[in-house]
Amino acid sequence: MLSTQTEHLYIEKDPSKYEGKAVIKNTRIPVASIVNHYRSGMTIEEILEGYPSLNPAQLFDVLSPWGQIFTIDTMGTLNFPDKYSNKLR
Repeated sequence: MLSTQTEHLYIEKDPSKYEGKAVIKNTRIPVASIVNHYRSGMTIEEILEGYPSLNPAQLFDVLSPWGQIFTIDTMGTLNFPDKYSNKLR
């Protein structure tokens, strides 16, 4: 079966893999695990340290629906925290 297209660049859902749960593309890391870490109070830095194979862009994509990772100004421009901006390019 083909994976289900998502609105996220770094998230995939494939019914034939990982019980069809959403994972970060090209990894076995469930999106739910990352979100649970964030909701439990882990910082972005702690999550990235705990998952050294993840890059900030992947992490922001996963967490963006759960808020406050970036803002959108009145012109529609995404604004990331300064210390991550250069890592997203």
